[in-house]
Amino acid sequence: MNASRSAHDVELCRKLIARADEMRHQDPARALELARSGRNLAAGLDRARLGDAGWHGLQAEAWGVLASVLRAVSKLDEAEGALNVAIAFAGGVAATSRDDPTLAPRLAQRAAYLRASQQRYDEALELIEEAVTAFRELRAPAQLATCLVDRSVILADAGWKPQALIVLQRTLRRYRARMAPRTFLAAVHNIAVFLHDLARSRPAMQEAIAWLRFAIRCHERYPETLGLLKLYALHGLTAIRLGEIGPGVASLWAAHGGFKRLGARRQQAINLLDLAAVALQHERRRDLRRVGGEMFPVLRAFDHDPEARQALVRFCRALVDGTLTTRLIRRVATALRAGEPIYFGG
Repeated sequence: MNASRSAHDVELCRKLIARADEMRHQDPARALELARSGRNLAAGLDRARLGDAGWHGLQAEAWGVLASVLRAVSKLDEAEGALNVAIAFAGGVAATSRDDPTLAPRLAQRAAYLRASQQRYDEALELIEEAVTAFRELRAPAQLATCLVDRSVILADAGWKPQALIVLQRTLRRYRARMAPRTFLAAVHNIAVFLHDLARSRPAMQEAIAWLRFAIRCHERYPETLGLLKLYALHGLTAIRLGEIGPGVASLWAAHGGFKRLGARRQQAINLLDLAAVALQHERRRDLRRVGGEMFPVLRAFDHDPEARQALVRFCRALVDGTLTTRLIRRVATALRAGEPIYFGG
């Protein structure tokens, strides 16, 4: 292999890995294709030309990103295996840590998210704390800020949402000027979601809706993503709680249109269930009929998930025969929401 071809392949490999890491939040299926291509290309690179440290580091990077993408598509066992390979490569040559001292804490960050997805929260928090400490010692404020945002998400997943909000607000105040654009977006997004989840009083709901609007404006600078659409849905639900029924329902339908465009069927179904609950509570019969018309085509997407499909079929039958209740909607929505992330990070 000549030197120019080798350099081209290394550059292409790094681009594939970076693009996969970036896309796993907006298009996980495509990100998985890219991550596997990057991993395969990395495996065939000339070790002698790259040097042991460079070669091991690139293998660790490729497998680490693959692990995160596999986690994003809920292939947790495969993600565990990929992460173990990444860690083995990172430890393959002692010089790797001198070439890239951030590699080990970045892998710890990825491992923390995987442990959180496995509901092993004590391990997740220990790993993310290890990464936070390392980035502080390396004086890497941008990466430290990202790590702190990730720690807040893990705290929230572990059931410590008020503490997660405090961590995130403090991180945004202290590191806002040093944050990468995506980290800033994640911080704003998650503050809005935490405030929505914790709001119990009218002033708290008003604060939540202000942050949701700010987060939506930040998201709208980028291509449409599931994160933006989920904020539209939360904005709609919060507006409805504040008595703004018409604008709230409009936001929910706007979210539905986006989910439909992106082919996000599970989110589309959850959104339609929220719309059905509002329509039932406020006697909006036209909306209820529209929900029925939109839900039937969505059912086909759940052939691979018999439990979710059965729950949605119960909903559709009750809608048709006039026996639909908010309690049934809540049960079906709970079944569909299980394991569905709404925070932005990882």
